[in-house]
Amino acid sequence: MNKVLLSQLLTDVPHEVLVGGDVEIGHLALSSKDIKRHSLFIALPGNVVDGRDFVTAAVSSGAVAALVEREGLSDDQRQELHSLTVPVIAVPQLRSQLGEMAATFWQWPSKSLSVIGVTGTNGKTSVSQYIAQILSILAAPESVRVMGTLGVGLPDNLVPTINTTLDAIANQNYLAKWREEKVRYVSMEVSSHALVQHRVRGIAFQVAIFTNLTRDHIDYHGDFEAYAAAKKTLLTDYGAKHIVINLDDERGRKWVSTHLSGEAITYGFSESAMVRARDVTASDMGQAFVLEAEGGEWQCHVPLLGKFNISNVLAAVAAVRQLGFAWEAIVPCLSELKPVPGRMEVLGSGEQPTVVVDYAHTPDALEQALQALRPHVKGRLWCLFGCGGDRDVGKRPLMGEVAERLADKVIVTDDNPRFEDGNRIIADILAGCQRVSHIVVERDRRAAIERAIRHASSDDIILIAGKGHERFQTISGRKLPHSDSEVAREILQEVSACT
Repeated sequence: MNKVLLSQLLTDVPHEVLVGGDVEIGHLALSSKDIKRHSLFIALPGNVVDGRDFVTAAVSSGAVAALVEREGLSDDQRQELHSLTVPVIAVPQLRSQLGEMAATFWQWPSKSLSVIGVTGTNGKTSVSQYIAQILSILAAPESVRVMGTLGVGLPDNLVPTINTTLDAIANQNYLAKWREEKVRYVSMEVSSHALVQHRVRGIAFQVAIFTNLTRDHIDYHGDFEAYAAAKKTLLTDYGAKHIVINLDDERGRKWVSTHLSGEAITYGFSESAMVRARDVTASDMGQAFVLEAEGGEWQCHVPLLGKFNISNVLAAVAAVRQLGFAWEAIVPCLSELKPVPGRMEVLGSGEQPTVVVDYAHTPDALEQALQALRPHVKGRLWCLFGCGGDRDVGKRPLMGEVAERLADKVIVTDDNPRFEDGNRIIADILAGCQRVSHIVVERDRRAAIERAIRHASSDDIILIAGKGHERFQTISGRKLPHSDSEVAREILQEVSACT
């Protein structure tokens, strides 16, 4: 068991001693239900419950010390904490200090690894997965790990997680574990929520990547500028030596000439991009393009749909190049890339319609997905989507407008209504449409998918957008089993059996 003194964790950390003493810490716990031998209980106020109300319970379960958020600490809480017989320390802005404390506890594991952080509205999952796939070929699969929306662990054997980016303690714990396993590379998605909540503090990033910035999470951040500012901190505040920036993105073009923590490497389709793709041609099973970088050029093929996926590949190869691999080694890996689950995932073939499952859940992502599929359509292009409840209301009519403009047939259905009225969500979506009578509304997502598949022809392409890899649908607080890919496969098999 790893052990450090409480005083070591508090070095250079402003704090107030409520109950004195110094003890050996062997475990960090954010929940009073996670107490083990030598546990330090870390009590943070939350949106629903206040961890500081559970310090006594944690101590009764065996916690040997407690750290509590000092801001907002009530007189009653102070009185209760003063009565405890173990060290209790109040730390201002504890959440922002937690990453460095956890890194200290595990002796800064990220400094023994090459950690690549990926942020941006769209493309984080694909870019992080492509990086992991390329590194698995160039180095060895066992030397690579992934952290992100699809889970954590080996690229081909991910353990599902709740959040895109884990909490600060979990992040450091995984990095320490992987250091002991002789892992060399970690490809990590970094969400705007994680940046605001300081979940990646204490991680020494080798490379930071910015993919793009479009409307999302305004419900959380308040406005677009606050959202943008959160994203940018990965490029400025975490000491990354190499900053990979999408030059095709408006915000990327602005940021590349501002203060960054390291050397800027640009990518995109722009002629001035340092890592550039040109002469893109689409085929049934992928795309070909010419890669230009550092005075050289290479003919490439990727078995991926959508021009935006070439952009994702450019981000990935630019990052891998900064780790010291030669272009001549990187380029052959591209033809071996595999589509990411729920990201332009293609189902169906032959006499059936082609079904594409994608996570597109913003206006920009939906527009890019539909535009990417259009060159492959011989018949009609279908778009089946919804919008999440208790989230950004403003994007709903924008997504309705995009679907109506770019698809031949539109079906609006439920996504994750959560605690919101699904009919209200659909009304908001339809407010952005001009010809509402031409749009099919089917609240039941499975029924909507079945309707699309049974009415589409073999020349049609059906985009099922919004949920991607997700395996549940959240309705009124309940998580109901649902996978767009699995449902589509089942219905395609049923249709095939009847023909």
